[in-house]
Amino acid sequence: MSWEPILEAVGQAVNGRSPDARTALEKCWGAASQQDHAQRCVLAHYLADQQDALASETHWDEQALSEFAHLQDDDLAAIGVASTAGFAPSLHLNLGDDYLRAG
Repeated sequence: MSWEPILEAVGQAVNGRSPDARTALEKCWGAASQQDHAQRCVLAHYLADQQDALASETHWDEQALSEFAHLQDDDLAAIGVASTAGFAPSLHLNLGDDYLRAG
């Protein structure tokens, strides 16, 4: 799968929670190879923000961090992230916020 449909879905997602954004991200998730950890990391990261339930949001944030563990430094360069390390703070902060809200 190319990055183009993923970036289109992410573009919808950054405008806020919506059924269309969630559907687009889920479609990409279903099409992404299980071995493409970079794509799955990005998709899970944005899918988390589309969830209505905290438990579902946490699941996707945990999935994003799990996929991130398999990335090499330049795996996100295709989408303008020069070093994957730059993506890590957002992943950790989102998951930490989930845990905080869960108590």
